[in-house]
Order: sequence, then C-alpha cells, then structure tokens
Amino acid sequence: MELQWQRQVEQDALLAAVPAALQSGGVLEVQSLPHLERILEAASGQLVVLTVYSRSCGICKAVLRELEAVCRESRQQRARIVFLRHDLHDAFDWPSDVARMYALKSAPRFLFFVDGALVRTASIADSRRIAHGSRTQVERVLEMEHRRLRDTLWELLVKNAPSARR
Repeated sequence: MELQWQRQVEQDALLAAVPAALQSGGVLEVQSLPHLERILEAASGQLVVLTVYSRSCGICKAVLRELEAVCRESRQQRARIVFLRHDLHDAFDWPSDVARMYALKSAPRFLFFVDGALVRTASIADSRRIAHGSRTQVERVLEMEHRRLRDTLWELLVKNAPSARR
C-alpha cells in the first residue's frame, strides 16, 4: 500500500512539473500515457513530435542523437515545437501503455500531434531488412529515410506551428 501511495505521489509531481519542463526546452522523456496526455494538453497550439524508441535498437540511438540536434536547431529558430521521446517497453520489457494506446510494435517510430490530435506517423526502415544490398545501398536507403522524416517534420511545422517571430 505504501509503495502504491509513493508511486501516486511521484506521478502527481511529474504531471505538475509539465509546464515548467515545456518551458525549459530540450527533448522530454514521456513516462506514461497520463504524462503524455498532460504534455499534449499543455502544448496546445504547438506541433508535438513523439519519438518512440527501444533501448536495444542501434538505429534508435542514432535517431535520438539526431533528434537532440533538430531540437537545438528548432529552439534557435524559435519554432513552436515540442520534442518528446518514449521507450517502447516498460521496465519489465512489456509494451508500455503509450505503445498499447497507439498500437506501436516497432521502433523507431514518430508520432506527430497538433492540438492533442495525432495527425501523422512515420518510421525509419529497419536496416536488417535492407541489409541484402551492399553497405553503400543500405547507407543510401537510411539517408533517404532520414531526409523523408526531416521533410515531414518541417512540412508539419510550417503548416501547423508558425515561427514565434511574428
């Protein structure tokens, strides 16, 4: 009973800290579905990009590093965009509540939200499935996938979250 009470207090503190965390910038780690819902509510009027990753995925680690760079770039341009990341699996290696809610089975996966509504999803090709070609072919395909993802991000940003410089 005490453990449940402690978890509830931690969850309440996490949800209460969302507005301050959004102001600080950077990529935020989504802990649970209620946490995601609170972030989406607090980020109304902004484009929200949720990157779903897996701890054991090599491509996911590279994507998360690139996500940090894109986040810094968008902050410099004062873009109204919120970057989030979420682990596909919970501490016991079961699909997380966010993964179950959005029927996510593979990583990396990208979910784009505007005003709390999911407007688009995207993914990057699994390099193991395209590994039948040469190394340069695999690198070319992954580069194309990254370019496609970046284009999707900027398209949604221009359409749904204009710059704060206006």
